[in-house]
Amino acid sequence: MNVLSTPFGSLKLRRWPSTTDRSLRAWDAADELLIKHVHESIDLESLATGRLLICNDAHGALSCALHSFAPTSWSDSLLALTALKRNWKSNNLPGEPKRLESTNLPVGPLDVVLIKVPKTLALLDDQLAQIRPLLHPNSVVVATCMLKYLNNSSFALFEKHIGAVQTSLAVKKSRLLFSTVEQSAATSVPAHPSSQASKYPDRYTDQDLDLSLLNYANVFCRDHVDIGSRLFIENMHMLPQSSDVLDLACGNGILGLCVQRSQPQAKVTFVDESYHAIASARENYASMFSGEDVEAKTSFLIGDGLEDIESLSLDLIVCNPPFHIQHALTADTTLAFIKAASRCLRYDGQLWIVANKNLPYQYTLKRYFKKLNIKAQNRRFAVYCASDPKVGSAD
Repeated sequence: MNVLSTPFGSLKLRRWPSTTDRSLRAWDAADELLIKHVHESIDLESLATGRLLICNDAHGALSCALHSFAPTSWSDSLLALTALKRNWKSNNLPGEPKRLESTNLPVGPLDVVLIKVPKTLALLDDQLAQIRPLLHPNSVVVATCMLKYLNNSSFALFEKHIGAVQTSLAVKKSRLLFSTVEQSAATSVPAHPSSQASKYPDRYTDQDLDLSLLNYANVFCRDHVDIGSRLFIENMHMLPQSSDVLDLACGNGILGLCVQRSQPQAKVTFVDESYHAIASARENYASMFSGEDVEAKTSFLIGDGLEDIESLSLDLIVCNPPFHIQHALTADTTLAFIKAASRCLRYDGQLWIVANKNLPYQYTLKRYFKKLNIKAQNRRFAVYCASDPKVGSAD
């Protein structure tokens, strides 16, 4: 736990999930710059009586620092919203934080919008499109980002949806973006708009795999099948016949959907911490298996990995794991997945995972499973099969 000093007071903040990388904190210089700007340049008396929306607050630093203004934190990440709740509580802040899932619309009109520019530009495009009808001529829109993650496409999206963009000077390799609401874009909008301008979700078709997949904005590889998933699917005929299957970090559900297609008798569960991912997987399942009793055949869970899955309840886990949390590269998430998988699988269960061969997963797989085989590989990726979980190894 680290201490963030702000003009509004000091906070003890922790990343969630925790990480072994001590260089990673629950905030960065971009958060600090934005908090300082709010204190120095925004009318705090008006802010106290207005409506404040904070977008993509990764670990709650912005929302906790500005808690006295009753912000709503809008995020696609269950983990981000969980981090906010935990950090809010650990700092003994009053009441409960206002947390809003990405699949729900904010309530307008919005007086101040603070945005942490996300890793996925499609998500920024989607968010700005949905925010625009909620703005009035005097709305304040300020974004922040570390310079190494900022590009011209981000500027273009603000200009497309909100209005002209100006920037601050760089401070500690971070910068602010100020987007002025164009008069033509600012309209009198009811609190709950009935329509939105976002072009998401959209859809792509892969003829080789005979797949047509719908994708919300923040889904990994939103417009094509990634190399790892393709390698996995092309070798899916080697999977064992199973009754209870789970697609871990499912994204749009591509692996679980292909398992269900090849094993109609299986009950497939889809788990992801992204609300957009689960919404995509749910709609893709309904489209691919229309007419079937979806609720009896499958489950869709917003969850922190396998945290909510019963021990010894699964025959097969398939996974194309993430290797970053927002902009931070980390193997911690996948290493935690492997440990939890050994708890959730039955004694003859198997974990099939596709990953870049350079990532350090084999040691952990061997630690928690008695057997490890490479079922398929190409120049960059390998499909690993880990079987015979070691009893008690996940304790």
